[in-house]
Amino acid sequence: MEQKIARRIIYDLTRLTTRFLTEAPNGIDRVDLRLAKFFAFARATEMSALMWAPIGPRLYSASIAQEVVRAIEEHWRESEQAHEDPLYEQVVQRLICPCVGEGPIEGTPGRGRKAFIAELRNYLLRWGRSARRTAPAQAAYLNVSHFPIEYAAHSRWLFLRPDILCAFFIHDLLPIDMPQYFWPNEPGRHARRLDNIKRLGGRAIVASNSVAERLTEYFAQKNYRPPILKATLPVSSVFYAPRQLDRRLSSRPYFIVCGTIEPRKNHVFLLNLWRELAKQSSEIPALVVVGKRGWNSETAIDMLERSPSLTRTVVEVSGLTTPGLKRLMDNAVALLAPSISEGFGMPLAEAAAAGLPVIASQIDPFREFPAANITLIDPLDGQGWLRAIRERALNGRSDRRIAAPAGGQFEREIEHFLNTRLAPEW
Repeated sequence: MEQKIARRIIYDLTRLTTRFLTEAPNGIDRVDLRLAKFFAFARATEMSALMWAPIGPRLYSASIAQEVVRAIEEHWRESEQAHEDPLYEQVVQRLICPCVGEGPIEGTPGRGRKAFIAELRNYLLRWGRSARRTAPAQAAYLNVSHFPIEYAAHSRWLFLRPDILCAFFIHDLLPIDMPQYFWPNEPGRHARRLDNIKRLGGRAIVASNSVAERLTEYFAQKNYRPPILKATLPVSSVFYAPRQLDRRLSSRPYFIVCGTIEPRKNHVFLLNLWRELAKQSSEIPALVVVGKRGWNSETAIDMLERSPSLTRTVVEVSGLTTPGLKRLMDNAVALLAPSISEGFGMPLAEAAAAGLPVIASQIDPFREFPAANITLIDPLDGQGWLRAIRERALNGRSDRRIAAPAGGQFEREIEHFLNTRLAPEW
């Protein structure tokens, strides 16, 4: 049995404020921004923002949260058109004329650091209010980014306010299940996050059934059964916009892979496929690698920088605006997602919204996507991937695409979850 109650919302903006250091958002950033925007504007009278200040976590008004949201949108250039994105234009030029340059296409050096310093002066040096003393009674605290609940200095006040309901978006348990793909300290850090959630009696929000099942199993071993909401993550409205073809790319077929360059994303596997394609023919599609260089990516970087067959056919770019990424999808043959492990797969959802076909790994989270526009292959089946890529390249860029229907219930689902007193069996 459920009981509805009206809670004030404390939205943790801490991670979002650190993202001024980045040129452009990733998928989780877009989800964080969307929820922050909803609560700061649509629920301004019921919302407070939590941000890290020099003296620790502090509460700020919704008007301050609105300023932060506007500033990060402006920094990420979310309102710009694709043709205003210089990185998009550089990718186009590299695709139609590989001789125009080599190496990664990147944004302005130091731009993120300058933006973060400006943001620090504008918001984080403001005094704010004590979270422990001034948080509204029976409020709901919401953190959608994992960060920084593993640190005692950030979460201590919540233990001193047991009246506050805590809810956390759990992306996955991969640092614990597959520690070889993460920084050495990350498995322990993730375990502390989950331990704090248990100690706080927190609720969990997940984006896939596979993560919900794994999380339930993990907490069951610790004699805890949290309420879990499985919510389909929202895709930016940009990806539902009408398709914009770029005539300059009409004769240059290319595929896209999106995500930080790191081992579990399986870029090395994909680059080896492209080297094999280059051995077999001089006329092969290009590959656009969208994402920054991450931890333990030296092998992939060496291939990108030192393999002649790849420097002619692979374009690496980081810092694209969301509209720039959408237009690259509009003109691509397909999205490739050869990941070994994922919690959800935001690029697949974005590709589905844009109507772009997908070739992806046959892993549990990807099996949850509608099958109409996706081909699933074992992430180690090189011959299977080569066949699928060749077939898709022969078909060319489809001028008829079926986009996924737009969502719109995500914020309401979260709000309902926070404002429901769940039955005692939880």
